[in-house]
Amino acid sequence: MLEYKRQQLKTNLAYVIVGLLILTLVLVTRSQLRNHTEATLDTTLSTILNRTLSGLESWRNKQTEILNTISNKPNLVDLAKKIHKLDHDKQSLIASPLISDLRNEMAPWVVNRGFLGLYLINKDGVNIGSLNNKTLGEVNPVKTHQPERWNMALSGKTIVTRPMPTDISVLGPDGRLSMNAPTMFVLSPILDEKGEVIAVLSVRINPETEFTPIFQRGANGRSGETYAFDAQATMLTSSRFESQLHKIGLLTTQQYSTLGIKILDPGRNLLVQKVQDISQQNNWPMTKMAKSATHNSKGSNFAGYRDYRGVIVIGVWSWNESFGLGITTEIDHSEAYEILEESLSAIYIFSGMALVLLAMMNFRHTHITRLEYERGDKYRIASYKAKEASHAKSLFLSSMSHELRTPLNAIIGFSGILKEDETITSQPILKEQIEYVSQAGDHLLRLVNGVLDMAKLDAGELRFQFEPVHLQDLIKSCAGMMSPQAKNVSIKINIDMPNNLLPPVWADITRTKQVLLNFLSNAIKYNVPNGSIQIKIAQVDNNIIVRVIDTGVGLSDEQLSMLWQPFNRLGAENSNIEGSGIGLAYAKNIIAKMHGEIGVTSEVGEGSCFWFSLPIAPASKEEKTSTSGTITHKEELTPDTSSLENKHILYVEAIEQNQKLVATILDHVPGLTLTFAADVKTACKVLSEEFFDMVILDVNLPDGSGMDIYTFSRERFITLRTPFVILTAGTSEETQQECLAQGINGYIFKPINVELFTNELDKIFTEFHSPNDRI
Repeated sequence: MLEYKRQQLKTNLAYVIVGLLILTLVLVTRSQLRNHTEATLDTTLSTILNRTLSGLESWRNKQTEILNTISNKPNLVDLAKKIHKLDHDKQSLIASPLISDLRNEMAPWVVNRGFLGLYLINKDGVNIGSLNNKTLGEVNPVKTHQPERWNMALSGKTIVTRPMPTDISVLGPDGRLSMNAPTMFVLSPILDEKGEVIAVLSVRINPETEFTPIFQRGANGRSGETYAFDAQATMLTSSRFESQLHKIGLLTTQQYSTLGIKILDPGRNLLVQKVQDISQQNNWPMTKMAKSATHNSKGSNFAGYRDYRGVIVIGVWSWNESFGLGITTEIDHSEAYEILEESLSAIYIFSGMALVLLAMMNFRHTHITRLEYERGDKYRIASYKAKEASHAKSLFLSSMSHELRTPLNAIIGFSGILKEDETITSQPILKEQIEYVSQAGDHLLRLVNGVLDMAKLDAGELRFQFEPVHLQDLIKSCAGMMSPQAKNVSIKINIDMPNNLLPPVWADITRTKQVLLNFLSNAIKYNVPNGSIQIKIAQVDNNIIVRVIDTGVGLSDEQLSMLWQPFNRLGAENSNIEGSGIGLAYAKNIIAKMHGEIGVTSEVGEGSCFWFSLPIAPASKEEKTSTSGTITHKEELTPDTSSLENKHILYVEAIEQNQKLVATILDHVPGLTLTFAADVKTACKVLSEEFFDMVILDVNLPDGSGMDIYTFSRERFITLRTPFVILTAGTSEETQQECLAQGINGYIFKPINVELFTNELDKIFTEFHSPNDRI
């Protein structure tokens, strides 16, 4: 018993170490992904901010250049001098013919440039010339609202003001004349012969058509916004969320976000939780961003802070001294880290299941070991181990198949769609991020499939479909598939085979291809730079032997002794070479199931030769037969969706993200209508009331099976005119065969291949309605 306790302590310690390694890996990966995401966000938002600042400077230079040209026209200078000598009261100015002369002089410029008004202003800030009599003799709004800008114009500078309250009715963002809409001015001094300022020429412009669009081009994603504000934290551009601001009460029906919103922190998310007294908003503090920017500070925050709606955002900002305003680019925190959170969720699910599996294995090992020491009944213990192992494998296969493939379906599917989105591909940084997510999803799927196949093989659940297979053709096909990968690392693949056609072997072509591709993949990954791979094939007695010879680093005797152990990567786990360590173990079992042999010869520093042999097919077995009845995969067709156009499809799926994925994939099919049902009851009701051109079913639904819906439809003869397709994350070949045997027209596994999904539906629909197949 003491020996048992010592052994159990060592075993428990080993499981704890493995668990800690998994947790450490998760934490390190999470930290690296978060750091990379923040760096990418910093680059993206800073680029938008700098581009906006550059656009603002270019626009201002253009406006000042135009007004400088106008203010230096001799006729205008001469009129300004004469008007300057008049009495500057309203009635005297209205009665003077010089005002009409001024208007005639300026009319072409106003019309051609789209100015909203023109003003000649004396040094006291009074309008002594205008396009309408109402503003004559009145103090110009620039002196009233932005005295520092007015003083700059008097000092001889041509300047552009910030948006300010209007003194007359002007067009607002909604196209209505309003006294609440903002206005802007461009001012240029008029000089006499001595170079002294005698008056200021000013034109009125609409900030909603001239100023705000510069910032609106900085909208990023669904919630990104670039806007400007002054030193009092008053918004100077139209908000992207103006309708939200009206709904939550920050703006009245007569107000606009420009000049109507303060960049203040309400202390809560107003979209979710409204404040009791919105009139107290002037007592709120500035947001972290506004407080920093108005102190002439440039900064950023990627941890998250509340914006003027109370929504948590991230952003970068800067203060522009020449304009006297702050500029920021912000985006909702939830959207900015959306892809990161989805990636982390997949990692958490995979690691969590790994930890649960470790705990189950430790528990069973403890229980079995105790029985061995207490009872000493070796045969009974062996039987118990086998039964428990079989049960654990069944649980593992079931949970891994559905729990991992369901989130992978969304990750791989939506990343595939985003890779084709022009708004993503036009932005290199976002394109790179989506490629990372896509590659990670594909890699995770390969790992999951490898583990599942290995488990199925051990449990005797992996089916084989035997037929005569010409290995010479298979070698050429596999070499062609691996050539791009080899070319990327400067490795040449050479094929050495006899000129005569060798007899076919009796094997499963798919499983044989898996073994050969595994050999070639390893020969590429573990080769030396500028190395080579040679593939040889020959007949030896009643067998065909295939050899894959590489110029890699080779294997030691110790490594060769552990080569065929699953999950043992012989030290490669410490390198940057991808792999799971189950490929060779899987290949060995596959070849054994096909009554062949497998082996390796290797020498350190000289390379390795991996080989397998398979028996020649009996002459009497010329036709393909199957031990399982599994339907073979047919060749991919050129993408075509013509048969799906203007059709009505019912998709029965309980998970919303899978519904959205299929809807997004089929969105490009002209005239296609997609209806959803989340359970058996709803689907049967809809099928009783409407006609559908195709029905897509998930097997596992909250209140039953997708096959219950098919049975319901078959009893009502719906299946005679409508094809039914299974779309599921389950990988059971028995379930697939059962569904096809009952009359299901197609069976598609998740995760969905975005590029081929519509092609498969089109093919199923076309075959269903083919005159050769239907009566």
